[in-house]
Amino acid sequence: MDAFTLRTLTDDDMPGLRWLDDVAFGGTVADARWAVTSARLERDRQLGAFEGGRLVGHAGVFTQQVTLPGGAAVPAAGVTWVQVLPDRRRRGVLTLLMDHQLRQLRDEAEPLGLLWASEPGIYGRFGYGRASRHLLATVPRDTAWRLPKRVHEAVGSVHVELRPMDEATLALVTACYERARPTRPGMLSRSPANRAEAFDDPPDARGGASALRVMLGWRDATGSAGAPPDAYAVFRTNARWDRWVPQGEATVLEAIGTDAVAEAAVLRATLEVDLMASVGFRSLPVDSPLLSWLPDTRRSRPLLLDQLWARLVRVDDALRARRLSQEIDLVLDVRDERCPWNAGRWRVAGGPTAVEVTRTHEAADLTLDVATLAAAHLGDPVLAPAHRAGLVEEHWVGAVAQAHAAWTSPIAPWCPYTF
Repeated sequence: MDAFTLRTLTDDDMPGLRWLDDVAFGGTVADARWAVTSARLERDRQLGAFEGGRLVGHAGVFTQQVTLPGGAAVPAAGVTWVQVLPDRRRRGVLTLLMDHQLRQLRDEAEPLGLLWASEPGIYGRFGYGRASRHLLATVPRDTAWRLPKRVHEAVGSVHVELRPMDEATLALVTACYERARPTRPGMLSRSPANRAEAFDDPPDARGGASALRVMLGWRDATGSAGAPPDAYAVFRTNARWDRWVPQGEATVLEAIGTDAVAEAAVLRATLEVDLMASVGFRSLPVDSPLLSWLPDTRRSRPLLLDQLWARLVRVDDALRARRLSQEIDLVLDVRDERCPWNAGRWRVAGGPTAVEVTRTHEAADLTLDVATLAAAHLGDPVLAPAHRAGLVEEHWVGAVAQAHAAWTSPIAPWCPYTF
């Protein structure tokens, strides 16, 4: 390994980080966007790899909380901007950064790391497992709806309102988001800086599309004056014409509802924007009710993609923090080469109300690596498929079925935004 040193970045390192980011991610960040993004960076959580005085690699962390199955919100390091200069790859820089970061997270008592993977093939070797998925879909405007009778009858009473994205509207969006956050595994706390970056909308970054707009919905129309909405969709439109026939597309950046009727009303209103031939959804949960309301989902061309990747930094603390869907008492033999403090046998006993995790010398019921266990941590149904793939070793018939049922959440994990 070449001689690289690690240290926390300072304000003086920001020009070097900007250049590194441009090179590593293949683009150029505009000045206005960089100002918003760099202001969000927590300086004391930005780890740089240096060769001499040159910044050649970087791995950052955002401080946040994630909702786990059972509703608890626990600390989860938002690992981000992992990057190495092209001329210093394959020299151990990434390994140096990731291993050091894992030790830091352990010492800072953050039991869980989360990231979005620009290249998913990289992170498995550092113990990350794909813990949630999302759908991309493009719904033609003329698609019929198949709402249940009670939902169809109630949709007409929802107060739906279209507003520009301004400070007052953002406050309403935030209030709805915070109401929804405890109800779905994978949803993250959102700082004011994150909201500013997520909905930053400079005209030169719109690609010819409109400014952001928001469709809000209140189930009780009398509560719309200042009350948090029950659903919202943040979107923009892009007008296109083909021989005088409108072929525009609306793009929904984020759609969340705490009430199915209000969500149906908001989504239907978004799909009925004039002159739009289709509405593209950038991210939907795999159990989104929209998929059940469309009788022909094939026409929406859904695409299933990986989303959050999770890393159990402290296996015992991470497992204690979540709830299981049914009572179990199993011994897991966890393999973890990068974090040896996690390796070994853990007895996991508990269910929907509490989970106890203790070291044990008892015989293992299941043997699996930490990445596979992390993939199940937010509730995605992965343990049984992982067993069929040879990633989980079952020591008595039925142990995998028990674990799969206990770890799977009835609500699919999903994160509505990248970080």
